[in-house]
Amino acid sequence: MTLQGQPSQRQTTEQKRAYQAWQSVESIQKEDKKVRGEYGTQARKLAAMIQINGLANTVAFHKSKDNVAQSRLMEHLEAWLQIMLKTDQNLMNYIMETSTENYRRATSEAIVFAGWLKRFVDAKGWKSSEGG
Repeated sequence: MTLQGQPSQRQTTEQKRAYQAWQSVESIQKEDKKVRGEYGTQARKLAAMIQINGLANTVAFHKSKDNVAQSRLMEHLEAWLQIMLKTDQNLMNYIMETSTENYRRATSEAIVFAGWLKRFVDAKGWKSSEGG
């Protein structure tokens, strides 16, 4: 809290991230168990994949798959990044056309948002039947 009793900008941003991640995970609740499990598995891996492979490679990988869970995960990530980066541009186009500074910002934001998704799928207990 600031001296005036208002939440700091960081707290507000964290609350927005958490809210958006929760809404994203809740939107998967109506899917069948297999989709929820695969979404949970992929959401748990997302931050590490971004850190290891980079944002562009990770997004391209997930978008190349013909998989409902991975498509939804990328929709959720893209929706959040469009809000935070103040763009309506397709995520892959943004990544390919933006400056290095903006790419780094998008990567950092994606990793933090992925952390929230992971927390919430963990809370739901969603795991694929493959034990992921």
